[in-house]
Amino acid sequence: MYFNFPHPSVWLSLEAIKLSDELIATLEIPQGSGLAKLLNVNKIFYNHEAVRIWVQREMDSGLPCYGQVSELCSRFMACVNPHDEWLCNEQIDYPLGW
Repeated sequence: MYFNFPHPSVWLSLEAIKLSDELIATLEIPQGSGLAKLLNVNKIFYNHEAVRIWVQREMDSGLPCYGQVSELCSRFMACVNPHDEWLCNEQIDYPLGW
């Protein structure tokens, strides 16, 4: 039986595949399309493929060895929601009706 699981290659390391799988599971990222553009990956890739490529790029650019998944979650959310206030720890008091 053939399974289409990613294998280490010239483009993706085994560690990048494992981390991306954990990130995909943690954030419940659906298969589909649309994330590639937000992650600055070629638009031909589906979501899971784009996440794997993005994780490899993050590792290549110096992802710390500790707390990798939580760091990746933060970086991923910053890419996907660059202007959202979820990054801000301050409580924002909106007027009624907002």
